[in-house]
Amino acid sequence: NTDVDMLKCVIESVLTQTYPNVELCLADASDSEHPYVEETVKEYQIRDSRIKYIKLSKNNGISQNTIECIRLATGEYYGLLDHDDVLHPDAVYKMIKEIQETQAEFLYSDEATFEGKIHNIVSTNFKPDYSPESLRCNNYICHFTVFSRELYNRTGGFNKKYDGSQDHALILELTDKAKKVHHIPEILYFWRLHKESVGLDINAKKYAIDAGISAVKDFLTDKGIEATVESSEIYPTIYRIKYAIKDTPKVSI
Repeated sequence: NTDVDMLKCVIESVLTQTYPNVELCLADASDSEHPYVEETVKEYQIRDSRIKYIKLSKNNGISQNTIECIRLATGEYYGLLDHDDVLHPDAVYKMIKEIQETQAEFLYSDEATFEGKIHNIVSTNFKPDYSPESLRCNNYICHFTVFSRELYNRTGGFNKKYDGSQDHALILELTDKAKKVHHIPEILYFWRLHKESVGLDINAKKYAIDAGISAVKDFLTDKGIEATVESSEIYPTIYRIKYAIKDTPKVSI
């Protein structure tokens, strides 16, 4: 049920990439009151055969909807972005260049958030290089992420259980199993803030907090790590992990 202008922005940001060998796969779970979503996509399809589109019979939640979308893709690598994202014109080119040079299986970039027009930048997020401990506490990677099809197939994929924090759950698995994770320290995508955006107000999707805690807790349990996970005082989706100490290690300062 996305806004038509946002939809056009994200479509055009993919179709105008300087690296042209892409597919844009869209899964549409809009209801009958928003027929313009399908109409808009099909107008673009007439002009560009790189768009693959599926109209879903019902909305099964973001994880299952994304799984349906992934089934459309034929490329060696997947890139995730949402209806309220806008890609930098060189985003895919930069990713492909790094893949060729580093053989990375998982890549991510820095980001900026904006309101209204893309020139109205609200914040920038210059991310650290891959830090497993930091990632457990906070999904600092978010989008724009690119990862190999083969790596995705080695994970459990998207899980409906974690809807609201499904990206964090998947990224924990992908980065843990990847042979190489690479951070591109450039702003390659822009995240639009709007009234329903988690980036504007986490309380817009409170269920995302609980889903994130469950995702981190289950990830640690699967690795045989005993710990408790809770929201920190800093921010609800920045988590405090308390690891169980089973022996008496020395501490040197």
